[in-house]
Amino acid sequence: MRAPGRWKIIDLVDAGDSPTRLDGPEAAEPANDIEQELVTALESGAFVDRTTPRSRQRGRSGAPERTVDAELLYRLVAVDRKELAPARALKLRGARIRGRLDLDACEVHCPVVLERCYFEQAPVLDEARVPALRMPGCHLPGLSAWQLETHGNLELDRGFASQGGSSWSARTSVAA
Repeated sequence: MRAPGRWKIIDLVDAGDSPTRLDGPEAAEPANDIEQELVTALESGAFVDRTTPRSRQRGRSGAPERTVDAELLYRLVAVDRKELAPARALKLRGARIRGRLDLDACEVHCPVVLERCYFEQAPVLDEARVPALRMPGCHLPGLSAWQLETHGNLELDRGFASQGGSSWSARTSVAA
């Protein structure tokens, strides 16, 4: 059993020499400082903030200190964490999300707050179940979120912009 916050990405090469990544906590290792901060902050629910005066003006900057791999976000919120401390919330501000955040039909284990983040590719949230999803001020090239289900807030506000096609239907419910 791994200690909380200890993740490792393992690349395997199959007979066709194409890399395959293992799923699960034993298979993820943060690639840079911001990714390590996310792993640590996930358990406390603290914000990881990468905004700078320049990033506010040029949010699409792909500076390494602001870049997070979408696959790591998937692993942090959607992969079974039974051997790790529970995730309280994923909160990220001012980052560039590299790759496609694909949560298609996933059960997300904690609230997700992505504030003023810039996505390289359109996120896929079709049939995902999320306790709460907040994306204020995010810029995306599109969004697919058919039958997205939340039990808390769904916030796409304060400058949220989807430049390409967006298709979604959402159901939110609040327990009394």
